[in-house]
Amino acid sequence: MLAARSPNFSAALSAACVTATSCRLRHDRSGVPRVADDREKRMHKVTDAGYVFRYHRQGVDPLPRNPDEKVPLARPDCKARNAWSESQARFGENDYIDLLGDGSVHPAQLQYHTPGWLRGFPGQHRANELVKLIHYRNLYKEKMQRNSPRRWHELCKRINFLMTYHNYNKQDELHDERNLGLWEEEPDYYYKDKSRRSFKDLA
Repeated sequence: MLAARSPNFSAALSAACVTATSCRLRHDRSGVPRVADDREKRMHKVTDAGYVFRYHRQGVDPLPRNPDEKVPLARPDCKARNAWSESQARFGENDYIDLLGDGSVHPAQLQYHTPGWLRGFPGQHRANELVKLIHYRNLYKEKMQRNSPRRWHELCKRINFLMTYHNYNKQDELHDERNLGLWEEEPDYYYKDKSRRSFKDLA
């Protein structure tokens, strides 16, 4: 009985061993890096060898089509367009009329999406954050002191910080640039900290 079953049993056992060995080699979980010509290839091992993608990969696979589908694919009819027709050639030729006006209105006054205190205000190339906050403070000082004292306090703190930065730190940066020869050496007689001046005070 065992002798009769031994050939089939050995064949099945050998097939199972081959399958297990191939699966073990395919799904390698060892921590030993593979020998590869690239460092990235060592860390990212191939785990999908022999796998067949059964879903549509956009940009890789063509569009799926059912050969037994009776309803054709909906697509618009092809129209012959004449790019040099009169309607196409004259499209938008009168769009500028009555839009720019006679020049009496400044373009900044048409910026309705921006706050009123920022309309026509120069950008960072002409005015920095300190000038912008001082402009905002001069406009809404009484209203902020009455309605939002905390925002008023934070605004004053930011203005004081920027004043200190532009009067002290910025002067040090300009002094370093002058040492590099980027600026002409001109003494600043109005520098606040008199002890750090390298010249005699006028006052």
